[in-house]
Amino acid sequence: MLLHKGGKQEKQLRSYTTIHKETSLRMIARLKLPYIKAFFLILLSVLTQRCSSDAPHSNPLDPLSPKYDPNATLEGVCTRLYDQQVPVTDVDVVLKPQSPSPVNRQWETRTDASGRFRFTALPPDTYLVVVRKDGFAPDSQMVVIGPKETRQLQFALDALPLLQSIAFNTGHLLLNTPDGAEQYLIQINVVLLDPDRNLDIDSVVCRNDSLQVQFPLSPNEDHSEWSVDMPLDALPVPDPEAYLGKPFIIDVYSTANSAVHKNSFGPYFLIRFIPTKIAIEFPKNDTTVTAPITFRWRNPNRPAFPYVYQIEINQFISVGEFVTRRVKNVTSDSSLTFNLPLPVGKYFWAVILFDNFGNWTRSKDETFTLIPSR
Repeated sequence: MLLHKGGKQEKQLRSYTTIHKETSLRMIARLKLPYIKAFFLILLSVLTQRCSSDAPHSNPLDPLSPKYDPNATLEGVCTRLYDQQVPVTDVDVVLKPQSPSPVNRQWETRTDASGRFRFTALPPDTYLVVVRKDGFAPDSQMVVIGPKETRQLQFALDALPLLQSIAFNTGHLLLNTPDGAEQYLIQINVVLLDPDRNLDIDSVVCRNDSLQVQFPLSPNEDHSEWSVDMPLDALPVPDPEAYLGKPFIIDVYSTANSAVHKNSFGPYFLIRFIPTKIAIEFPKNDTTVTAPITFRWRNPNRPAFPYVYQIEINQFISVGEFVTRRVKNVTSDSSLTFNLPLPVGKYFWAVILFDNFGNWTRSKDETFTLIPSR
């Protein structure tokens, strides 16, 4: 069959050939696509395995390196509460990991002359840091330490109040009432020193747990001295004998940085109450006298233990105001002649008996009027 160039038969043949080639290529592509995908997946797997197995991991910062060290460091300093330039030395520092572990491990150290402490080679964890030193309130902080991390802590420690001195005594006095009533007292005077500042001391309480008795003390202006004269008839247990030989504790409460700390002192014991009733004989009942005055009294029940007297002479100045003069360490059981000059005026006086421990008993107050000598 002869085809004329450019004829209709030639155009039909070329169109058929083109369609046949395109169809063949599409069939080949469809057949090869799954094999091409499989080939590339195998190649990627091989390359990944070769990269993973051949990586050296020699860098110590690489977590997969045998030389990698994840351990961390904790550093800190302990200072005074208000002056944080002053270090606190010899503070016991305990580091307790919080993650459960079959080994109950903790780290301990002590602050140096600069108040500093340091822990190294710590596994990453959450730690409770506890600091303690005698004379200071304990403190603690929780800290989270990550791998290869160095953390810094600071503790400003609250110095606890110190007991400088204490007077713990009993008293007995005869009241100026028609029925001759008497009263027993517990008398306490405490001198405290807070190394930070005394105004941190909030309250002072005396307690006797065996008798379930407690009562507060009152402060002076700068909170360095706290005292109380506590009548037994104001307490749940009014019997004086019940208190003898029973332990008393002094609790001192101080506040710093909104934290309240209790520091306890004791035990302290009462030795005796002195029930002796001293009777004044002269002068009394506003008697008029001239100088020199011989003061006389009577002690019908003299104690078997060592004791001395003190004569207390008070001059009225105005309502609620008077001047007191005391004559101490009087050994006579009946009289004292007062030879020192006294201004004329109205007076009241009393006799007080003391034992060697400061326990006391006091007579009633009696009055007299001193006039000029003729």
